Amino acid sequence: MLLNTPESLCTAQSSNAPYTMILLSLLAWMRYRTYLLYFYHFTFLFPNYHAVYISNMIGFLSN
Repeated sequence: MLLNTPESLCTAQSSNAPYTMILLSLLAWMRYRTYLLYFYHFTFLFPNYHAVYISNMIGFLSN
């Protein structure tokens, strides 16, 4: 059996494809959930967060 051929390498790598897709899906869901929570937090709980941050940065840089 030849283990150095590209066909055997592709066959060996394709066995990890489901776990890779599960990991990528989990990471994508974590990022989506994080962005969703940030959007909810800064839109409905503290709607003036961006304006306050920008004005504080302008005041900090102007001093």
